[in-house]
Amino acid sequence: MTNNFAQTHMFDNKFFWEHDRYCGLETERINYTASWIPLDTISIIDVGCGNGILVNNLKTSHLVVGVDRSFSAIMYVKRNPCQAVVFDLPFADQSFDVGIGTEVLEHLPIKVFKKSLSEICRVSRKYILITVPNKENLIYGHVECPKCKCHFHPDFHMQSFNRNKLVSMFSDLDLPFKLLKIKGIFPFWNLKGVDFVRKLLGMPVDFPLFAICPQCGYFSERPSFTGDRRITQLKKMIKETVKSIWPYRIREYRWLIALYAREIK
Repeated sequence: MTNNFAQTHMFDNKFFWEHDRYCGLETERINYTASWIPLDTISIIDVGCGNGILVNNLKTSHLVVGVDRSFSAIMYVKRNPCQAVVFDLPFADQSFDVGIGTEVLEHLPIKVFKKSLSEICRVSRKYILITVPNKENLIYGHVECPKCKCHFHPDFHMQSFNRNKLVSMFSDLDLPFKLLKIKGIFPFWNLKGVDFVRKLLGMPVDFPLFAICPQCGYFSERPSFTGDRRITQLKKMIKETVKSIWPYRIREYRWLIALYAREIK
């Protein structure tokens, strides 16, 4: 379980949004997402825009608004920042050609999920562009608080998505958008059983720098990302060795991207 206290403290931590955290595959995912924006787009709203990693780098010919609930995140947004929650967007109906939600839906609790999707639909005139983690195992993604031993998801992911769920998502909720195309992005070898073995042997997942325990409020106060490079390199070497010899692995995709269009009635 998570709570508003923990989420607010994590997402309002200014260090959480530093650009050093969003490099490598994260940057590639954002660039790929931008390439999916339809050519007839003039205006865009990025709901849950975070530190503006997407909106800050879109074409200057686009009218762009970045929306996030975190004041610390919005401080990084250079193009029309707006502090608001996804289930109550302060814009008129169909104000934007495209509504974008990148890595947002998995954070939404069920009680506000439909309302949030309805709001994105309401403000989007033509298209909705979504990215989500693919087939995320929320249980094995949990970490343990070093202080109170509480187990929780470090990024407060509350839902897991797959291709079938995205295909039927809007129709299941009776919302006026239909799927145009969907694709898995960034393939990798999913090592089946590794998480189970790790749990069985009591091997904890590293407590992330910006996670905050929803039970006792513990969080790491380390001010930088550098850490001990020798330990980091050793862990990386071990992981690569395990990947190369692990017998049970299947090809998966890290994320799914889907483009939807408003249905004309």
